[in-house]
Amino acid sequence: MRSTTTPLVAGSAGVAPGGPFLRPLATIAKDAPLEAAVAAMQAGGTHFALVVDGEETIGAAILEDVVERAIGEVRDVAQLPRTP
Repeated sequence: MRSTTTPLVAGSAGVAPGGPFLRPLATIAKDAPLEAAVAAMQAGGTHFALVVDGEETIGAAILEDVVERAIGEVRDVAQLPRTP
């Protein structure tokens, strides 16, 4: 059985790892303002961004986290109490 994982991880000559299925993650500085974080995610077409301190990755940010930091807690339907 041929492994499809190795080519995705290692990349093939002339082919980006993940091909059309993966996009590069946005990166934001640890002290970037919220507006910059949202702009980086929008530019990358993703809801995720790596948080960096210089060259070191120190965490990840999710669009929901950024929005909650700006406007307060966001509750989605899955978090609402169920009524019988």
